[in-house]
Amino acid sequence: MRKLWALLLVCLGAGSIVAIRAFSDRRIESASAGPELENLNVILVTIDTLRADFVGSDRADTPHLDKLAEEGVFFDKCLAQTPLTLPSHTTILSGTYPLHHRVIDNGGFRVPAELKLVSETLQDKGFKTSAFISAFVLHSKWGLNQGFDTYSDDFDRTAYDAMLLQNDRSAEEVLHEAEAWLKANESSRFFTWIHLFGPHSPYTPPPAFDKYPNDPYRGEVEYVDDALGGFFRFLREAGLYDESLIIVTGDHGEALGQHREQEHGYFVYDPTVRVPLIVRAPSEFPVSRVATLVEHVDLAPTILDALGIPVPDSYQGESLLSLMMGEEPTERVAYTETFYPRLNYGWSELRAIYRGKWKYIWAPDEELYNLDADPGERENLAGSRLTERNELRSELRKFVEREAGSALSQVPNALDREDRQRLEALGYLSGGTADAASGELPDPKNEIAVFNDLETAGQLIDEGRHDEALQLLTTVTAREPNNARAHALMGDAYQEKRMYVEALRSHRELLRLKPDDNFARFDVVAGLVNLGRFDAAIEEAERSLELYPADPVLVEMLGLAYFYKNDLERAVEFLEKSVHIEESSSALSKLGEIHASRGDFEKAVPLIRRALDINPRSPGAHYTMALIEEANGDLPSALDSYEKELSSHPADFRASFNAGNILQKLGKNEEAIAYYERTIGANPSFNVPYFLVARYLVEQGRDVDEAIALSKKGIAIEPADQYTLLGYQILVDIYVRRSDDANYGRYIEKGEELYESLKAEGRVPLP
Repeated sequence: MRKLWALLLVCLGAGSIVAIRAFSDRRIESASAGPELENLNVILVTIDTLRADFVGSDRADTPHLDKLAEEGVFFDKCLAQTPLTLPSHTTILSGTYPLHHRVIDNGGFRVPAELKLVSETLQDKGFKTSAFISAFVLHSKWGLNQGFDTYSDDFDRTAYDAMLLQNDRSAEEVLHEAEAWLKANESSRFFTWIHLFGPHSPYTPPPAFDKYPNDPYRGEVEYVDDALGGFFRFLREAGLYDESLIIVTGDHGEALGQHREQEHGYFVYDPTVRVPLIVRAPSEFPVSRVATLVEHVDLAPTILDALGIPVPDSYQGESLLSLMMGEEPTERVAYTETFYPRLNYGWSELRAIYRGKWKYIWAPDEELYNLDADPGERENLAGSRLTERNELRSELRKFVEREAGSALSQVPNALDREDRQRLEALGYLSGGTADAASGELPDPKNEIAVFNDLETAGQLIDEGRHDEALQLLTTVTAREPNNARAHALMGDAYQEKRMYVEALRSHRELLRLKPDDNFARFDVVAGLVNLGRFDAAIEEAERSLELYPADPVLVEMLGLAYFYKNDLERAVEFLEKSVHIEESSSALSKLGEIHASRGDFEKAVPLIRRALDINPRSPGAHYTMALIEEANGDLPSALDSYEKELSSHPADFRASFNAGNILQKLGKNEEAIAYYERTIGANPSFNVPYFLVARYLVEQGRDVDEAIALSKKGIAIEPADQYTLLGYQILVDIYVRRSDDANYGRYIEKGEELYESLKAEGRVPLP
């Protein structure tokens, strides 16, 4: 049975006192475990948004991570170099600070090709390498796939907006895929990286773990721990558990409301940059807990050192193996930063350095904390402990200059001079010195209320309360016209309100502020398509492709612009090019739709099936398959496909209308009427279902007044067309039966006028 230390009261992160379930304090005599480690495989598990104080504590039940820590080494103080996912993982895999690798935000930066990742080093040494990714923010398009034989990051692209960055897969799905790969490669030495997105917001634990109404984050943590328990069980059964060096850490933490920040990325206080770190190997280490401050930048050199592989000169971290072997630590400094406030809001970046008990945060208003006495970082001593403040400020400056001295020169993407100047002004290409902003930009501490207003606006948009969100955002942009996040949210709100002119204006302003932002470019192209400005959309997409020539989404959107322009040859050209770069269900589905519209079902069907393999909920794919099945006379299969489309996209009025038509052909009139009524609800401006429901009511002698009301609603829809004649016909028939000569005369006259008008316009009326 695991021994428990006495309830040791410690303060983690923001200073709340929690009872820690300590891991067993075993010791072994061996002075070195080196030779026993050199033949191991490596499994690296990174858990997104996992706070340090939710593992091994009473804040969450994590028995499987606790057990792993009992068998290995638990690091009490591990620091992420940034509270953002892509930059943090770049540091973990490269052993370098963001100061060097220059990936300082999600979505806007690509990992430099010349950056040597640990996966590349191990691949060069003959390891099979694989990565299993659960969030789009780590998609291979950002460059972290370097050195991986397998990089599993299948995410469907059916929406082109910023939320795509949070497109994620469940822990079970990712771990199951990893298990399948490990089974297939168990006879080879391997390095496998597994990324689990939970407990990232929104906190929606599965039902079995949704038992903390006031703390859903805890439920997410416990769900991930349970999923890992199953994975560890698989490793034991496969004989891989004791053949592998297993490392588990969080990529960053979560504020959970402390310092008025709800999530992460904005500040560099401990709740968002302190993470758990567990290292487990088959042979026990002389120590089970390490209190020395360590960093993510140390993980890659630790892996190579343990395996007896020389560490590349580019690495800036230090191997932790000596600490695990019980050697006395020397005083270490640690560094963390966030450029998120600067890149997204136009406020100052933040940088922090740790030394001993002291933590110094460089900001326009400097901060200094004694973490031993004040782990919650509540009392800023920068104004009273001048000696310590000045020493740490100087040390931070020297640290940044030293570690950024060999910084890679890559910029986010190929940019012209004007764009480069704009990026420099925003801080993307900052010079790497500790006082880069010199207080010229607002301090994020002083803008937290605005930041939270923007977070509230985002929540209002998610809830469909667009007008409230826009009112709040208008206030923000009036005060801060260069706030990129505000313009992004305004564009989203207008887009959902179908106010396409206003949405395009907001997205263009966002693109002006963040010219490297792919998602802003997508939104601008999509906005032009929505407005029917297809030539302008094509020009915009082509201009963006000069900067991002291999971006499959931009290539796909160029194909879509040609599709809506009705230039199907060019549409097929670019959609096929997009699929060649990277398969997406949306591009495949659209290609299938084009071939189906030409009657080339032989080409269309495999494309649609492949789209559905990638994403069974791919919009329009089941609908197109239904059209093909209906054209082939297979009405039951077509009906099934329409119903599948509606199960994923209940507002697709085309599917509900066509399903109603099939049911009518099959003599199932009552069911058909239900689908027509559903069509009216989904698209009130489509006139035909009004008339079909009205005619059925008349034929059945049921609620003729309702039939009159439906017919009148249908004929009121503009522009009138040949189907409108059916509405007049129904009304005339009703009033004949009622001997209502006045209404009979009125509607037969209006019907005849429409008939003659349609004939004059060359439109053939319905018989």
